Amino acid sequence: AWEESNGDAIRQLAKIYSSMPPERAAPLLERMDVELATQLVAKMKHKNSASVLSLVSEERALAMSRKVAHPLGMKPADAAKGGF
Repeated sequence: AWEESNGDAIRQLAKIYSSMPPERAAPLLERMDVELATQLVAKMKHKNSASVLSLVSEERALAMSRKVAHPLGMKPADAAKGGF
């Protein structure tokens, strides 16, 4: 919903964060709302997003990964089945 009406802003912010050194972007993404951080990382090129995700806390990276894997709030697969 928010992204639909603010998609251009998300894309622009993703470009800005992508242009930052990952060491600078990661702490900022760590502190912002997880939904927004996830949307920004999802819009980055894979190499940039991987660099940034490697520098955020494990908990944050996992939370963001879950949101990308289950964007509609669907329940993740049972951990025993190899899900998040």
